[in-house]
Amino acid sequence: WSILGTGLEMGIYNKFPRLAVGCRRGVGSIILFPEGVIQLNATGAEIIQLCDGKKTVREIIQSLQNTQPKDLAFLIEKETVEFLNRLSHKCILKLN
Repeated sequence: WSILGTGLEMGIYNKFPRLAVGCRRGVGSIILFPEGVIQLNATGAEIIQLCDGKKTVREIIQSLQNTQPKDLAFLIEKETVEFLNRLSHKCILKLN
């Protein structure tokens, strides 16, 4: 399954996400950014750890899907794309 073509931002799959300038990972699953702090859940922290600017969104999704049951593949893809888009819109994540 893939959400390509479902109206979500299709161009995101070839982007290389990384934390934006001024943002950094704190202790544990915390992200520090100029306007505040975000406490991530375990899944969010795992996604952010993969956002090194070297992996594409597609590679990040595949990495996450490889650790979970196949029947969750669509949900992992959908929620990862939504999570990355939210952080990008808040200028916490840069999608290059």
